[in-house]
Amino acid sequence: MLVVTYAEKHWGNCDNAVAYQLNFVQLCYGYDSDMYNDYYKLCEKCCYAETQKRDYEYPKGGFSKKDYYLLDTYDSGVSQEMMEDIIAFGVAKENFRPIFTRKHDIVLGYQLTPVYTLSPISEFNGYKKKLKCKNCGRCEYDYKYGETDTNSVYNRIGFPVYISDAVLKEVEEYHLAKTLEYKESVIISLELYNYLLKKYPRIECRPVFLGDVTNDPEFLRLHKNRRKFLK
Repeated sequence: MLVVTYAEKHWGNCDNAVAYQLNFVQLCYGYDSDMYNDYYKLCEKCCYAETQKRDYEYPKGGFSKKDYYLLDTYDSGVSQEMMEDIIAFGVAKENFRPIFTRKHDIVLGYQLTPVYTLSPISEFNGYKKKLKCKNCGRCEYDYKYGETDTNSVYNRIGFPVYISDAVLKEVEEYHLAKTLEYKESVIISLELYNYLLKKYPRIECRPVFLGDVTNDPEFLRLHKNRRKFLK
């Protein structure tokens, strides 16, 4: 029986996808008493999390259902088995950080912490630079084509991700990398995606295409009355 992938279910034909963005939807909640700044050093000016101070702590029961999770900090988490599969593919262990129970006596899983940061992709995905923090250098992005209810709506999930040939070369070299603008996320190579798909056929990933979102037929349909923004 042919299995329809998560990406195909939400975005249709993905034959032209050149990579994939991790799009885990199983939300895993930490301890109620924990605060974001318990784990991160925040910029004094913009409050962006500059560096992670310590490993995440999560209740044991939150990691008992799947091999991959969306942490409530919007990071991606995976089971030890899935981490080992990714390492077996050839990704270095430095791209993972353990997630513990409160007592640090049990490793529940692993936070994905890609070492490599991709070149900016916001311009290909309908965003423009809004502000840049003078203290930490972090940029904020705003939507380029006016505020509408359809900015990121595509089958209720959002548009695919778009990148350039240059960024694709980076993805193919490192296989697992992060982007710190547009949508902070993890992007994996097509080769790694196909490798994982054999064992995790319903892995939740968003397709990544070459080009620009403004050339996406669905984007054009949703913005048919807003042509001036596309010029």
